[in-house]
Amino acid sequence: MEGSSEEIRRRKLLVARMKELLERAERTSCYTYTDFLQETDSSLLPEAGLPGGLSDPRVKAFGGCEDAERVMFRFGDPEEIGYEEAFPLMTVLVKPSSTRFQLLEHRDVLGAIMGLGIERDRVGDIRIRPDGAYVFATEAIGEHILGNLSQVGRMSVTCIMAEELPEDLSRAFEILEVVVPSLRIDCFAAELARTSRSGAERLIREKKVLLNGLTVSKNDASVKPGDVIVIRGTGKFIYQDQVRTTGSGRMRVSVKAYR
Repeated sequence: MEGSSEEIRRRKLLVARMKELLERAERTSCYTYTDFLQETDSSLLPEAGLPGGLSDPRVKAFGGCEDAERVMFRFGDPEEIGYEEAFPLMTVLVKPSSTRFQLLEHRDVLGAIMGLGIERDRVGDIRIRPDGAYVFATEAIGEHILGNLSQVGRMSVTCIMAEELPEDLSRAFEILEVVVPSLRIDCFAAELARTSRSGAERLIREKKVLLNGLTVSKNDASVKPGDVIVIRGTGKFIYQDQVRTTGSGRMRVSVKAYR
């Protein structure tokens, strides 16, 4: 593992925790769950005994909505356990009490929640919409927010449990068209991170490039339509398809880029 000593320590502790939860799930035939983690923490799953990462049936990630950045990992094979089980999370809608208000801001909502003594890993994504802020949290913390959060910044708020999620809750994205010489991961990384091929190779060496949740170890790994590319410090992308071939034989491809 590369990175700061603090990050290395965090990863080691997280790998140990994942191993513990996986072993407990297999020993007890009951699902086990992490708190909210970064989606990119799925890159640690192979070290925890899941070589296939999120493609392994013994693990599943969910954060309350399809494109969540912060997710809980559930350990346990549904076939072995014999039943499905919903993730122990809830969605709280934080609504300004007044009908005349400005949009809530993410940092203000998070600050107000942390001000209740809640640790960051008990709360997932916070999505701001015209009707308020949708906050994903563990069930226990969601109940705590419902009963105690009444102020965000200078604004009085009311909290209710969201029974349904709005259709526009997904993260904003844009469709990009980039030109690559081949469908290799280093070519995509160079274009998406706006760096040189050697810069892309450095990102891969530093374990900052993920393909479908797994850390990329080979510069020539192939990218297929539907593959999810994450470049730490740059963003998340989904390769859609080849648009056309340029006159020089390079490929113009379509990529969904999340903001």
